[in-house]
Amino acid sequence: MKKNILPIKKKIIFQIILFVFLFFIFSGSSFADSQVLTLDQSIKIALDKNTQVLSAKEKLNVSGARVNQAMGSVFPSISLDSSFGKSYQQPLSITIPGMAAPITTSPDEAAEITTYSFSLRQPIFMGGKLLLGIKITNNSYLAALQDYKKVKNDVVYNVVSTYYEYLKSKKMIEVVNSSMIALKKHLQQVELFYNSGISTQVDLLRTQTELANMRNMQIQVENGLELVSISFNSLLGYDISSDVFLSSDISQTFESVASYAELLEKAYNNRPDFISFKLGKAIAEDTVGLNTGNLLPNIFFVGSTGRTTTNYPSSNTKYDLGSWHLLFSGSWTLFDGFININKIAEAKATAQSLKEQEESIKDAIALDLRAAYLNFSSAKERLSAAEYAESLAEKTLKYAELNFSSNVGTSLSVLDAESALLQAQANYWTALYDVKIAKAKIDKATGLSAF
Repeated sequence: MKKNILPIKKKIIFQIILFVFLFFIFSGSSFADSQVLTLDQSIKIALDKNTQVLSAKEKLNVSGARVNQAMGSVFPSISLDSSFGKSYQQPLSITIPGMAAPITTSPDEAAEITTYSFSLRQPIFMGGKLLLGIKITNNSYLAALQDYKKVKNDVVYNVVSTYYEYLKSKKMIEVVNSSMIALKKHLQQVELFYNSGISTQVDLLRTQTELANMRNMQIQVENGLELVSISFNSLLGYDISSDVFLSSDISQTFESVASYAELLEKAYNNRPDFISFKLGKAIAEDTVGLNTGNLLPNIFFVGSTGRTTTNYPSSNTKYDLGSWHLLFSGSWTLFDGFININKIAEAKATAQSLKEQEESIKDAIALDLRAAYLNFSSAKERLSAAEYAESLAEKTLKYAELNFSSNVGTSLSVLDAESALLQAQANYWTALYDVKIAKAKIDKATGLSAF
């Protein structure tokens, strides 16, 4: 009997060990997927995985390749050609009086031909188009670099904003849940007083109504948290249904910001979109010169060398001829139906249009920064006011509950105090996270980012 039990015990122990091993593997994987993210970690993940950032980076690579193409246009074009095969051409016969047989230019048979050549073509003068082309593509690359920075700044701001919106929603749920607990406790006391004939049915119904309204608010904030979680996962390149775990350990002290005038100067010097605009204006001005260069001739230096071997096997005839040439080649379009003249006019109009837009763009930047600056100042003031209001609301609720339990206050006073505390707490946490978001908005408006 003991011999039969022993293998069974070993089997059970093995199954337990296997179960524990698999449990730790899957739980470890789950924990890795659901790690608590800090703000810096979230931003780094978004910059690595966000599709907008990846797309902008590839566009930057495209612009870099175009710069290399433009640089290559100033170097010579070198080619090596070779061919081998057979060729037949009916020979030309020339009859000379006095000669018995006509003279032919070549044997009447297919020839075996081998050719190779080495050639070089170097631009000498292109009306300035080569250098302007390099300058334009280089500015296009710099503009793409600024666009890449702008996309990164936008993603950083969106991550910061969504991160704090998530924490704000979590706090709202905590505040509402806490208020729900307090209301349920108050409802029990009202029911007790109502059954004792101390409170009226109106007090009971009013408390039940307030609790139902609180449940409605609870549903709304929970739904808001779900939507924010989806947005956050999308920004980080995660599956939108993934669980979100964010660190709520944030500083409640705020760094000071420079004056609006100083920030505006930084914005004009650092905003990627404004720098990109100025580069676009330079490109438009250079395009005028590029099209003007088409009015001038193009001159190349051309050189080549090669050898052609022709073999007629039947007649045992072979020609081995070499050749080379060095020359300057030029072309000049004298009339193209006024196409290039109109291209110049188009480029000038485009450049002037961009010049006219510059002031309006600067005004838009100033307005964007002003709004962010005012929101930051307003949020800090609201935070201070909400903090004071919360302390008053807590005292008011404490006294209202004490008075009601002593039967010297009304249920309505408790409900009003609870509502005031809920509003004060909501205002406090909203203002706290709005300060953080507003500071990130100022960084975005000035074009400054730590990432």
